[in-house]
Amino acid sequence: MSGLAKNQNAIFALFEDGVALELTALSEQSDISYHETIKTAGYLVNRGYLARLENGVFALTEKGIEAKAQGVVIKSGPMGPDTGKGRTPFKNTLRQKAWSAMRIMVVFSINDLVAVASDDPTKQDHVNIRRYCLALRKAKILFDMPTRERGYAQSSNGFKRYRLFDDLGEIAPTYRGKKNEVFDHNSREVMPCHA
Repeated sequence: MSGLAKNQNAIFALFEDGVALELTALSEQSDISYHETIKTAGYLVNRGYLARLENGVFALTEKGIEAKAQGVVIKSGPMGPDTGKGRTPFKNTLRQKAWSAMRIMVVFSINDLVAVASDDPTKQDHVNIRRYCLALRKAKILFDMPTRERGYAQSSNGFKRYRLFDDLGEIAPTYRGKKNEVFDHNSREVMPCHA
C-alpha cells in the first residue's frame, strides 16, 4: 500500500457517522503532519467519502458511511474510469494540488499553498502559485483578505492572504495568458480576467 493510500485509510478510520472532525484533530489523532492531513482530506473529498462542512471541518458523506459499513480499504490509483464526458482527467500538477488545497483551506497565503502543493518547494513554485492566484483573483474566483498573515522577519509586512470565493469544482481552472481569461474545466465556461 502506498503512503498516499495509507494516509487516506488512517484519516478515514477516524470518522464515524454523524461526527465532524477538524484538520488539527485529524493530524494529531493520525500522527500525520498537518500539511499531509490537508492533502489527504482533499483526496477523500475527491473520492466522495468526506464532505467539507466549513473551513477545515469534515464529516462522512453517504458514500463514506456506506464504505465504512462495507469495510472498504482505500487503494492508490485511479478513482474511476475516465468517462470522456467533457472532463479532463485529474492531473497531479502543482496548480491542481494548489487548487485542491484552496478548496479545503478556503483562506490561505501563497506560502500555505506552496507548502501543501510542492514536495520540495522552490522559488519558481512560489512564482508559479503567485501568478496563478493573481489570475484567479482577476477572474473573481479569489478575493484578497483585508488582513495579512504574520511574516517571519520583524520588518515584514506579512503575507497576503486570499479567500476562495467561487469553488468551481474538482478540476483546477486554467489561466490562458494570451487571452487573459480563466477556463473552468468543470462547467466548460470562460471567465475574463479584469485588471
